[in-house]
Amino acid sequence: LNIERGDPSSVDARPGQTVRLLCRVDASPSRTVEWHRDGRPLYSVRHIMHADGSLKINWVQDQDAGLYTCRASNGRDQDFRQVQLTVRGALKITRPPQNLHVASSGTAEFPCVTANANIRWTRNGIPLRADGEHIDISPDGTLTLHNVQLGDSGTYTCNVYSGSHSVSASAELTVTSVEPVVQPTDHDSVCVDQPELANCDLIVQANLCSNQYYSSFCCSSCSKHWSRNQHLQQQG
Repeated sequence: LNIERGDPSSVDARPGQTVRLLCRVDASPSRTVEWHRDGRPLYSVRHIMHADGSLKINWVQDQDAGLYTCRASNGRDQDFRQVQLTVRGALKITRPPQNLHVASSGTAEFPCVTANANIRWTRNGIPLRADGEHIDISPDGTLTLHNVQLGDSGTYTCNVYSGSHSVSASAELTVTSVEPVVQPTDHDSVCVDQPELANCDLIVQANLCSNQYYSSFCCSSCSKHWSRNQHLQQQG
């Protein structure tokens, strides 16, 4: 009489789950199998022993945690194996992300605090990966977006996984465009570019008009750029 040793000797579960502890016996049909938890017999109706020797526990509770012993006997020989059942806390997000309104070129930060679980972020259903520049995901699950643009607006979802179970929480990011206040220089009261001080075409292309330092050299180009963007937004 022998009990199969290749089955898992430890099982993790969460409250409310159903688990099955295996005890496969290589013996004639006359063998008997008994299960104990921490040395005590099992009496709960939630504990069901199947003909193959396995023990099913329905609707796992915290008090089900412990060391389970399967003891098999055929009247002449006997064998046993043990399985440790660990019941972990319910899967939940203790600090979910919140809706954000962030000005263009600003920073958006979404927390997603949980315990002992894997975290994945998506934007409008598309997975996000940290790139070290625009997107950062910290070890505690916090998602940080640097230098946000209008195109970063959308629904950000934190997905938390543990085994076959998962929970999620979502938040909306709204990025707003802010027209900079362009101050004329002391020596020039009109809004004109100063090409001797800056390449205004490059400043517009690099989206640096929101920077007061650069826009002060390119008043005319930046003003036209913002007017054009506002016109496009009104059309869209």
